[in-house]
Amino acid sequence: MEHNKNMRKNILTAAGFLFAAALLTASFSAAQTESKTKTYSAEERSAKITLRPSGKYKITVFLPDSLLNHKVVRGEKFYLRKQTWSNASSTIIDSAFVSNKNSLVFIGGVYNLSGGKENSFTAGCYDIWRSKGEKVCSIFYSSEEGGKFTETYRVQRRKNPWLQDVMVVRGGSENNIYLKLQNYSNLMLMLSSNNSAKRDAADKEIKKIGTDSLSHVIPNLKFLSNKECPNSLINILLSYGIGKLPENFDGTGPLPFADDRMIYTNYGERILKNYLYALQYNSGDTICARLDKLLYNRYLTSDKLKAAIALSCFDFFKNADVMGAEIGAIHIGRKYILNKIISVPDSTFFEVQYYTNLNENTQLGMKAPALELKDTSGIAKNISGAIGEYTIMYFYSDDCAYCKIETPKLVNFVNTYTDTPLNIYAVYTGTDAAAWKKYISNFSSVNPFVNWIHVADLARESDFPLVYGVISTPTMYLLNRDGKVIGREVKTDEIKNILQGEKKKRDGYDAFFERMLKQMKPLSTQNVESMIDMLYNQLTGENDKASEADRNSIKKMSRERKDLYCDIFRELYVDFKSSDDYAVQEGAAYAGEKYICGKSDLWEDKTFVESVGRAIKTFNKNKLGSKAADVRLRDISGVSVNLYDIQKDYKVLYIYNPTCGICRETSKQMKEIYSNIRNNIRAKKSKFGVEFLGIYTGRDYSAWISYVAKNGFEWKNLWDKDGDGGLRNLYDVENVPSIYLLDKDNTVIAKDITPETLQQLLDRL
Repeated sequence: MEHNKNMRKNILTAAGFLFAAALLTASFSAAQTESKTKTYSAEERSAKITLRPSGKYKITVFLPDSLLNHKVVRGEKFYLRKQTWSNASSTIIDSAFVSNKNSLVFIGGVYNLSGGKENSFTAGCYDIWRSKGEKVCSIFYSSEEGGKFTETYRVQRRKNPWLQDVMVVRGGSENNIYLKLQNYSNLMLMLSSNNSAKRDAADKEIKKIGTDSLSHVIPNLKFLSNKECPNSLINILLSYGIGKLPENFDGTGPLPFADDRMIYTNYGERILKNYLYALQYNSGDTICARLDKLLYNRYLTSDKLKAAIALSCFDFFKNADVMGAEIGAIHIGRKYILNKIISVPDSTFFEVQYYTNLNENTQLGMKAPALELKDTSGIAKNISGAIGEYTIMYFYSDDCAYCKIETPKLVNFVNTYTDTPLNIYAVYTGTDAAAWKKYISNFSSVNPFVNWIHVADLARESDFPLVYGVISTPTMYLLNRDGKVIGREVKTDEIKNILQGEKKKRDGYDAFFERMLKQMKPLSTQNVESMIDMLYNQLTGENDKASEADRNSIKKMSRERKDLYCDIFRELYVDFKSSDDYAVQEGAAYAGEKYICGKSDLWEDKTFVESVGRAIKTFNKNKLGSKAADVRLRDISGVSVNLYDIQKDYKVLYIYNPTCGICRETSKQMKEIYSNIRNNIRAKKSKFGVEFLGIYTGRDYSAWISYVAKNGFEWKNLWDKDGDGGLRNLYDVENVPSIYLLDKDNTVIAKDITPETLQQLLDRL
């Protein structure tokens, strides 16, 4: 029996959801037509809305002795509230006291709103509430002509205190239908309640009614509304439901909330928010385009309703679940409200202005705004110069309780992160220099791949709080190697998840490139270049014989398509450039020249394009099998040394910069290789002489000699002190570390190789 009872409850609960689904899948075009029996031009409708007549009302409600376990007391106060567009608010327009006959009577026509403004009894949805916070029922007033509204209702209580129905004693068809719908909805809600007493009461009532009869409630009510009150709010509700719009809705079709009477109901916003909930998972461009279509929808003719919809969209996207969907709020704010296409109260205008100005510069996909602050030594550090493979911008203060929680999390994460080099641009938001320097000790880092830049604006000379929206701390942003925001207002755990997603994406690209190269027989420069051409054609649909129109269409690619193109070709260039196979390295130069520098109009990151151009020039100057370019360098003592003056059977050029995390790790490997080679030469196990040249690319002499001394590098330590020795023009010093192997004639045997490959080559000598 218990099993059957539970099964019946499950079936009925499912039936309830199916009935609700019937509301959602109703014909939109039919309902739009039925809810507009009269058609007006835009001008006529605007005038009609502005001059809508006031209605007068007399609403009588007969009450039982108690409502939901609470006794009804004579003289008790009840309220008539008018719904508003926002589900969170309603306005008290009248009150009434329980009479000796246990009845309420609301009489009026004009009532005062907060601020002393008057409003009239216009079309909308009204709620009857008890002063204790219990809602009795809702009723509709749909008249657009301002007719008199006189209706009487009775609240009927059953033996079970949870069961009470509201019915029309005297009145029109609309609320007769609406109250029956509420009685049915309340029964369904009771059935799915966590309260066992409510569930049992609902189950008994359903047995009495019969499930077959219950399944016809919604269709019957819908039929009645179409027949008896087609131009009513209940008809719109039953035709559209309070669920979601069709899956293919893009903002251009009929809207259930386009009827201007919906401004005084709250279920229109519920339908809208269900639509926005799905919309937030789309790209920023799609979100903005759909919002434009929605607000320019031809069925939406009421300026007041349009303003309400715009503000609902703004509020929703301001607090969206999906990072980056805030672009919807920025778009609404900047395009419609701040440009005064849509009018809102001054207080709301300034609120929108504040939010928009605070957030519009740091949306996902945007380049991080320019910012230059001073470090502890007073030296200016620009965020553009701090951009690495990934960069975390961390805004904090020493007296922030949340920072004291987040800082250890961040430090622990970066100390264990090893996937890529990571830069931290840590911005102290306070003005106390001593407190700042003391707090920096909390950022103890042992990860050689992490580079910390500590800065502050102690004198308050910049506007970083406005530019980066720092109204509280901690605030964090994550930037990619283009300096674009890929994480905004995130916590450490979210940064970790984003970087894991980035790694997964890179690994996917790398695995794809590796499969393509493995299938190549032979692995030649020509075949690698053909593979790159094929990849370009697949990404763009363009080929060498493309027409001018086709080429122009490539330039007009969507932002998402351009981002994909740039992601893949950047990863290909970096991946191929770091290969030990020279044919693949030449493929990197080919891709860089033809599809990065040659398609510069597709690349927002012009700095990257320029660096690729310079790298290709230096790559071509030191090709495999050619003579390496001679450079004039200086040793630690300042003595001038030319590359060609060093006479050895083989020369290893190790070009590095200790500020690079990868260089610091590579230097350890190179030191070990050098020690092994030196020991073999001393033990006469090697027939050839090998000279190691450690070439520093930086400009800070003190930092360099300190690094050399600390690590005990005994190889020949050199640098291009004044930049006039030719190193920067003849070798790629931007992408370090870089390793070359030359023979006694300075011919390039290997270039851009790893320490492991160098060791293998030296072992063969």
